[in-house]
Amino acid sequence: MEMNEAGGGASGLGIRPSLEEVRSLGRQGYNFIPVYHSYISDLETPVSAFLKLGPRQDSFLLESAEQGERIGRYSFLGCDPRAIITFSDGELTIRDGDSETVAASDDPFGAIEQFLSRYRAPELEELPPFIGGAVGYFGYDLARWIEELPPPNPDDLNIPDMAFMVSDSIVIFDHLKHTIVLLANVFMEAGVDLEESYEAACERVRTLKELLSAPLSRPGQHHQRVMEEPVSNFRREEFEAVVDRVKEYIYAGDTFQTVPSQRFNLKV
Repeated sequence: MEMNEAGGGASGLGIRPSLEEVRSLGRQGYNFIPVYHSYISDLETPVSAFLKLGPRQDSFLLESAEQGERIGRYSFLGCDPRAIITFSDGELTIRDGDSETVAASDDPFGAIEQFLSRYRAPELEELPPFIGGAVGYFGYDLARWIEELPPPNPDDLNIPDMAFMVSDSIVIFDHLKHTIVLLANVFMEAGVDLEESYEAACERVRTLKELLSAPLSRPGQHHQRVMEEPVSNFRREEFEAVVDRVKEYIYAGDTFQTVPSQRFNLKV
């Protein structure tokens, strides 16, 4: 099954590189190879594109700013993760495709580094510097795996200390050139047919184009609802007692500044 730059059956949608070019990159040792379609767009925004992709449990929108004011050159959207890596309370969970492994770990930083070391991607001059990879966060409490700290407060939110996703589908906004790049990565692995993997990546690109080409649906009146009141993790009298206690510490010279805080939850 041979495919040209139009991306095998892409109905005229220019998808690059070709299957033969991907095969050539694979022979050079790359196993994480992007295929993409780019086009000029002055009206689409990262937020409207994010909404058009629909409600997805695992997705991201990365914006950037320069000097705190001007928007950066690129915006990145990602969805349909190939893998999700989380770490919580010394337990590392890796969901890779259809498989899931859970193991004890005392080195979350080394674990994510080791997982990503399996991927080797080419640098293509026509593409932005980020073409996919791990997107997520290292939580504050991971510091306890580096140095000795007092025990943490009880975790009543059940949020992982670390969470990363490796997306299969990426939408890139180039604000300088006013272009959008729709990208999917071909994963070259043992036992996986390259032509099928290439066609699957091209199909993800075509799906992204179809979703972004559709108008942004607007919810009707029946979808509108009154926002609930935010709920604090403190009662008012409890928080006021904390403030009074801090004042006593300041008067005693035990501290010169303390910032009491409370968390508000709001269902959206």
